Amino acid sequence: MPNLPSHMVRNWWREFNGQFTNFDLPSVDPLVWAITNGYAITAQHSGYRKRDDFVCGQHIGLDFDTGDERSDVGRLCENSFIKEHASFLHTTASHTNRNPRSRVIFILERPIYNRESYSLLTEAFAEAFSTNGGADPSCKDPVRLFFGAEGCDVLRLDNVLTVAVANEIVAPYKEIQKKRQATRYNGESFDVAGDAGWQINRELDKLVSAPDGHKWLTLTKVSRTIGGYVGAGYISEVDASSMLSMAIEDRAEDMSIASNTIEWGLRVGRTQPIYLAEDTDPVIRCMLS
Repeated sequence: MPNLPSHMVRNWWREFNGQFTNFDLPSVDPLVWAITNGYAITAQHSGYRKRDDFVCGQHIGLDFDTGDERSDVGRLCENSFIKEHASFLHTTASHTNRNPRSRVIFILERPIYNRESYSLLTEAFAEAFSTNGGADPSCKDPVRLFFGAEGCDVLRLDNVLTVAVANEIVAPYKEIQKKRQATRYNGESFDVAGDAGWQINRELDKLVSAPDGHKWLTLTKVSRTIGGYVGAGYISEVDASSMLSMAIEDRAEDMSIASNTIEWGLRVGRTQPIYLAEDTDPVIRCMLS
């Protein structure tokens, strides 16, 4: 395939990503068989393999492609978390004894149907094991593709990863994300919990781009929506009010009217809290407790 023209490669990928079949497997055995026979695996999805078509996932894969001892199956099993909680490890298609390359597969105790919740898991594991362990940090897409490796070596551990144990990886990642995702507006930094920052910024963008004749109605709607995030505890009312004021001040003819609108919107909105998907999904709520 590397020698094919670029348009043929694109066509091949397009066809390939549309040909996956979902299976509900009774055990890990068929999954191991598929991998050792060269079949690619990914999370269940509808139609085309893309993030928006995610259905559910019950595995977490980590690729170790450093080509040194960090990617050796035996060495990976010295990691206590992998040894006690991974389902199996296998060498990948590009593995050689001189340049080892391996994959670790964790099987969750139950599937996760919420895309954001599943992404949280895959992102947390990819970051945790890439920071110190040499794992590929890109293994975080909820429909990440893992190619099979015909005739590869497999080490079965047959562990099941529970939600409670997964929290050992997810909880510190969430704390890191809170610091990373502090929302910024007009140079000011605000403390926003969880992953709510981008949602709030999206609402502020609506306000900034609202056409004349609609800005006051938009200010009312946006203030109420952000008030919902205040009510859920993601951001303080003081910070929310400051962000809204900065977003409208260049367009407001009377900031006293704007301030009253913001105050009213936040007060009403906080009575109807808005929670992010990962905080309402029962599996992830347990995971984050």
